[in-house]
Amino acid sequence: MKKETVLSWSILIILLLTCGGLAIKTFQLNQELTSAKKEIVTKKEPEKPKEKAKETKESKELTLIQNQTQVIKEFFESQYNYDTKNYTSRVDKASNYLEENALSQYSSDVPMENPAISITSKVSDLKIGRFSPNNYLVAITTQYTIEQDTGVPIVQIVTVQMNEETMKIERFDTLGSLPN
Repeated sequence: MKKETVLSWSILIILLLTCGGLAIKTFQLNQELTSAKKEIVTKKEPEKPKEKAKETKESKELTLIQNQTQVIKEFFESQYNYDTKNYTSRVDKASNYLEENALSQYSSDVPMENPAISITSKVSDLKIGRFSPNNYLVAITTQYTIEQDTGVPIVQIVTVQMNEETMKIERFDTLGSLPN
């Protein structure tokens, strides 16, 4: 029995030492895990704020482009869709879209009286492209009818410069016209 008792005690001591060692190792691993979690929480990725700022900037830029494109579209549609009755009154609408300098130049180019003959202009296509910040190239296709005679569609190429703050057209210049 003595031998069995010694063996039992030896096994018990070995088990206690093993359990104690495992307990110490578990405690150490828990501490390492806790410290790693703290490090992850306190360590922020430096790219995320930059990425968010970049996304915000791109979103603002896209919204600006969409708004400017809408202003340009509305201006050209209001000015190139007309008939004898609203030939001169369309200039009044232009003030919604043009800066003062551009408006005074434009209004001086449009006759202040409705024509004596029947005239109609209709926009059939309008393409707007941005080639630099606040600068656009517009291709507008119109078809004119004078009296009962309908002409061939004409494509006018126009450069447009926008004011970012007022969201109005600062300047626009017709580069040329081509039959379509």
